[in-house]
Amino acid sequence: MMFTLEANFDQFERGLTDFERRQVPFAMSLALNETRKDVLEADREHKRRVFDNPTRFTLNSTFATRASKRELSVEFQVKEFAAKGTPAAKYLKAQIVGGYRQQKRSERALTARGYMQSNEYWVPGPGVRINAYGNVSGATIVRILSDLQVAADPAQNRSAVSTKRNKNYRRERFFVPSRGSRLAPGVWVRRGKRILPALLFVSAPHYERRYKFFATGAETARHRLPIHWKAAFERAMATAR
Repeated sequence: MMFTLEANFDQFERGLTDFERRQVPFAMSLALNETRKDVLEADREHKRRVFDNPTRFTLNSTFATRASKRELSVEFQVKEFAAKGTPAAKYLKAQIVGGYRQQKRSERALTARGYMQSNEYWVPGPGVRINAYGNVSGATIVRILSDLQVAADPAQNRSAVSTKRNKNYRRERFFVPSRGSRLAPGVWVRRGKRILPALLFVSAPHYERRYKFFATGAETARHRLPIHWKAAFERAMATAR
């Protein structure tokens, strides 16, 4: 998910003298970088409007390069890497182009073990806590995957010995009932004599296009670049030697 902001030099150089034209690369790099700030802020504001209480990670999920006199363009891209959790590009793609989102890392792990089907996602159940953004914490997901022996790091998988040693784990255990059980498909948690659904498996939802990543950037740049160009060119001429 990427778009590039470039300048139309014919539009901006029309009617300039040779001396003025020599200031164009510097002025244009300034104008592009100021427009870059506007596009990123417009992108954040748009996400605040279309998403319900988005996380800071989602709000700041758009990366942008900076322009220079030699590279008179700015590239905007939804981040495709995350040190922890799911990269923004994976879960926002369906919101940008419509359709079905890709499975999260935890969902792929559960699918690989045969607990989930490839067309299923999980949603939080009453057996897990959610944070202010409606998400299950990463620590809880690691705990669940460890109990189910599907953690990405084998060292994190819980052994029977470690379970016996830890009183908290003896009191609370996550498990997946077999298909066809009277329990709904998902990950359940056993707390003493009670069992509660922690993660419920549901069919993949279809998303409508609501995150206007490309349109928001293009519209903002169309309005703001000429304004920044005028100010940047005046600055370049005032400081030219």
